[in-house]
Amino acid sequence: MYVFKSLYGIAPVYLQDLLTVYKPTRSLRSENSMRIQTPRVKTKLYGVRRFDMAASTLWNNLPGELRVLDSVDIFKSKLKTHLFGLAFYELFISFWFYRCFSDILAYSIFFQIPSFCNVILKAHFHILISTA
Repeated sequence: MYVFKSLYGIAPVYLQDLLTVYKPTRSLRSENSMRIQTPRVKTKLYGVRRFDMAASTLWNNLPGELRVLDSVDIFKSKLKTHLFGLAFYELFISFWFYRCFSDILAYSIFFQIPSFCNVILKAHFHILISTA
């Protein structure tokens, strides 16, 4: 929120001074994408923890449709939706897997088809491990 408010002049001046909007020297498609210039740091340990470095990295990693919003309330709502989507993606995949394959697994266990159970369970754990 501080980055959004800094870009639109709502945050304190000392935060606004730390952030610079990316303006390319020539005409590029990215000139209207509301990116922030990432500053150069001399030390890896403390440099990446600075507000301007961390803020620019996190802001530039947001989807483009979030970065170009101009209303604080809409930005909050969309950001919350985006972050919940990132946090609960694995849970959604697990729930989807359970809903799709619970009957098949029950059937295969009841009729003692172990090879099919192993294939399904390995696929499920592969999905969970690859999304983590």
